[in-house]
Amino acid sequence: MINYNKIQFKKSSIIFIDGQEAKNYFYIITKGSIISYNYFTENYDIYHKNGDIIGLVNSAINAPYFATSKAEEDSEAIEINIAELDKIDNVNIIEKIYNHISTLMELWLNQYYFIFSKEKNINCKKENTILEMAEIYKNNGFDDAALKLYNKYIEQNGETEELKKIISKIKPSNTACLVIEGIYKLDKGTCIFTELETTEKLYMVMSGKIGVYSIFNSKQITRIICSDNEVFSGYASNKNNDLLLTTAIALEDTIIKILKREDMLELVKTDRALREYSIKFFSMRIYNIMRSINSFKIKNIIGKFMLVLESIVKKEILFKETNTLNLKYNVYDILSITGVQYNEYSSREIKKIKTIKIDSDGNIMIPDIKKFMKEYDRFQKINFSRTEDE
Repeated sequence: MINYNKIQFKKSSIIFIDGQEAKNYFYIITKGSIISYNYFTENYDIYHKNGDIIGLVNSAINAPYFATSKAEEDSEAIEINIAELDKIDNVNIIEKIYNHISTLMELWLNQYYFIFSKEKNINCKKENTILEMAEIYKNNGFDDAALKLYNKYIEQNGETEELKKIISKIKPSNTACLVIEGIYKLDKGTCIFTELETTEKLYMVMSGKIGVYSIFNSKQITRIICSDNEVFSGYASNKNNDLLLTTAIALEDTIIKILKREDMLELVKTDRALREYSIKFFSMRIYNIMRSINSFKIKNIIGKFMLVLESIVKKEILFKETNTLNLKYNVYDILSITGVQYNEYSSREIKKIKTIKIDSDGNIMIPDIKKFMKEYDRFQKINFSRTEDE
């Protein structure tokens, strides 16, 4: 049982400061209202009211605050120490934290695509046809995803001779093999779901590797690469907002566990270790998204690449101690996230990063993480001082 401190905030008092090191606690507002000014994304301000949470993500992963938070009126909040996540017995608070993380992730994913579209001067909608999406996945070597999309097109529009010819050349992957209830074995290349399917389930990778992608602006964008014990999610189809929909593909032979969202919630209520793990993991996912948004402010390719790479490295070492990494993400994944096309120029620029090694397939190795972080700090000072001057 935790005795929560109640904290009073006078009107206009500053609670968190953008860029300040995170404190080891977060707040749940019980009275009044608080506003967070997000300077890095076109002054995108968020208003918090009674029952809302502030400061959780930064506290969970010990990352500097993304925003400056100020009391709009005399306000009150309960203070929770991040080290006591596993001691929380109040079911309502656990549900509130779980829902807060989910909502925040969706909010920033939508903002990511909005900024992406503005930077590229394109419509913030998925305008690619099913056939275009299928062709992109096929050209990138994901035949099973392409086949699922072609079959969906045929289901809606009927088959043509040209389509029949294309499909005849695609070898379908084996279907997922049920191991025990809720656990499936997938062969490399198997598509779990596409952007045209509704799935609100959670998928936990027990072994292997999954790539989660979406087609935007006629290009394949990497949303996340997951391996052992990491979780990714599907989303319900929404005609008014299809930006969150993704395609998930096994990048190697993989075993996954499929959970309903409500089942996951019940687990984190009772499994204290899982609760702490999942809050930190999803908080780091939000940090990854925020860094991807930040990358659009940077003008040069190295700066963009380093910013996203740093966030990926932090995710990789969140639960393990190591000074060497073979990343799950390759060069093409990271460039797609930043909206940069892979070509001779971008390849040449990335090779200027001294603390990483890239093989002929674009895979990235970091021999010394400490040296990489020092190089990252130098790039950050250069690039963020420039963006602030501009």
